[in-house]
Parts: sequence; structure tokens; C-alpha cells
Amino acid sequence: MNNNNDQLYYSKIEKIVKYKSLGEIQDTVDVSTKIYEYNNTLSLDQRREALGNDLATRFFDLFAKEDSAWNTSFVSEFYAGYAEMLYLAAKPAKTLMTNPAFNYEISKLMNSSTDLTLVNNYQLDYLENLLQDNAVNWSYNTVTMQDIENETAGTYDFIFLTMFEIYHDVSMVKNFCNALNSKGTMLISYTNDDARLYSAENEYSQAYEMHQELKSISGVNVYHSPAITGHTVVIKD
Repeated sequence: MNNNNDQLYYSKIEKIVKYKSLGEIQDTVDVSTKIYEYNNTLSLDQRREALGNDLATRFFDLFAKEDSAWNTSFVSEFYAGYAEMLYLAAKPAKTLMTNPAFNYEISKLMNSSTDLTLVNNYQLDYLENLLQDNAVNWSYNTVTMQDIENETAGTYDFIFLTMFEIYHDVSMVKNFCNALNSKGTMLISYTNDDARLYSAENEYSQAYEMHQELKSISGVNVYHSPAITGHTVVIKD
């Protein structure tokens, strides 16, 4: 990530697009630092942290450092830009989001431009207790993962989740898909499974299994972009 070829690659991309990041890099650093410092007050299993296996917390560890390679290249904006592009193209009336702390600036955009519903999880806890900006008039509904499992969470034009929410049971991707309205778009991020999806034995990865679940659903189109950590897009007929 931090070699000359990477810097050259992203500098070339930056020169050919017309895109303004939803938030400045410093905003990402500030948000991540708040959560990183809060996480340090908890009794987390530091062995998992040392191994880098707890990706949900490692995300904030990486972005809390201003000298991180994620914050010194176009890569972080490239990731946010992909999600923003799909959301703006979809123009949804109703949106379901599971990861407002991972994508704080995008969640603010959704809050101001759609009927927003958030899943009641640790990401919402971060948002409500650490991140809410008094200058933002937050207005959203909440549902639980049990609502999604029971398919009582309602239906949406746009759904934005990460693979972390379904890593324990990838078949739940079908429940999210069933909550998608006709012509709706679902974006699932972090779907390359630490690049295991592209390995020689990818059929043994959870990301591969998740994509097989999606492909078994009739009436949907499934796309995958290998950029950064991997994005999978589902569009319902």
C-alpha cells in the first residue's frame, strides 16, 4: 500500500475523475480517533487485535493514524466514492444501512436525502454516543438483525451493508436481498474476504459461499468489483 507504484496508481486515478470527497481526510481521522480511543477503554481481546483478526475494530485503528497509507493516498476517497456513486445513481426513497460509523459522511448524506433506517448494532452505538454532530438534524428509524432474520424489517430501495454483518452466517444475505424493492440496489462491502476470494482455493472462503447464495436467488443481477477490499452489488429486477 505504501510503495511508489501504489502512489502512482492512485495519483493517476485522481487526475482523471471529477470527484470531491464527502469529507476531508482529517474528518475521517477525527471520527476514527474517537472510536479508537473509546475501544481502548474496553476489555477487548488483545490477542485478536495483535493478529489483525478483529477487522471491525482494526478499521478504526488504521484510520485513526494520520500517517496511515490509507490516509496518504487517494485509496480512502476511492472507497467512499464507490459507495456514494451507487447511492446517488440509485436515488432511493428508502434506505437501510448497517455501518454508519464505517461510513460516517455517507450516513450523513443518507440522513439528509432519504428515509433512512439503521440496524441497531455496535455501529449505531458509536454513532449515537460518540459521533453525532449537533449541527446535523438526525432522523432515522431502527430495526434489529432479528427483524431482518424474520423478514419483518420492511423493504428498501437501497441497502448498504458490509460482509462483517453476515460473516457468521452468509446465508443471511438472502434476507437482506428479500428486503430489497424491485429495481432496488444493494451494496455489500469488504467482500473479498482478505483476498481469499481470489485465491486458488476460493471455493473454501466465506465470500465465495456468500456469492453462491446470491447467485441462487432468481430475479437479481450480481456484480463484483475487486477494487480495494471488494464490493458486491446486487440489483433486483
